[in-house]
Amino acid sequence: MCPTLFHIYGPFSVNFYGLFIAIGIIIALIFAKRDPRAAQVVTEDQAVALLTGSIIAGVFGARILYFIVEPANMAAWYDLFAFWQGGGTELGSIIAVALFCGIYVRKKQIKILPLLDIAGNYAPLVQGFARIGCFCAGCCYGSATTVPWAILYTHPESIAPLCVRLHPTQLYTALLFFMFFFVIKYTKPYFTAPGQQFCVYLMGASMIRFFTDFLRGDQVFSQTSAGQSSTILSLFTLYQWISLCLFISALISLVITLHRKKT
Repeated sequence: MCPTLFHIYGPFSVNFYGLFIAIGIIIALIFAKRDPRAAQVVTEDQAVALLTGSIIAGVFGARILYFIVEPANMAAWYDLFAFWQGGGTELGSIIAVALFCGIYVRKKQIKILPLLDIAGNYAPLVQGFARIGCFCAGCCYGSATTVPWAILYTHPESIAPLCVRLHPTQLYTALLFFMFFFVIKYTKPYFTAPGQQFCVYLMGASMIRFFTDFLRGDQVFSQTSAGQSSTILSLFTLYQWISLCLFISALISLVITLHRKKT
């Protein structure tokens, strides 16, 4: 796998990671535009502003959380803007986009829950294609394995360890997000109250990250010093703990809305 599609100038290149994210956004927009709920929630100008702001927030959110959790990968502050180098986390994107949308819709007096429902329906497409981009770049790589479908990175620009058979966790994640897109699509009739579909999305996205982290080679589980007893914190990675918090919060919110609907 070669991370770079073609070189432009200096450190600037068009890479497969950015290309697949763009493909995911375009496909998600096509589906969202055909959604009859979209025109009832936002105007066309508001949709463009939301999309632009969400893309910027998502990119920076992914980078910021990535460097907070893994500061060793940030040599200087301006690495935050070196998007061509790869590195990011979908959890950071989810949090940043949710914060941006919350601020924007409050300012424009848009109903936020129906908007989040629409976003949650199609976000898995963007995340699925983004993980294919990760596969090309070698980021988010898997742990060493002997399974027949293991992958081997040999390109010197790849972020993954070279010449080591690895789990293709990026493709596992992409497949799970594409499957999750159809799960959301066919369970819509069961979650009709505003905000419920977004809760389902948060639950699914967080669990995808939680379980795939067990096969990730770029994640470090907390370790205890010699002579110290292990704690509950050492069971999971930091991203897994964040995923669990998101899942529990979304589950509680979903249960509350379902209970209100019955009463």
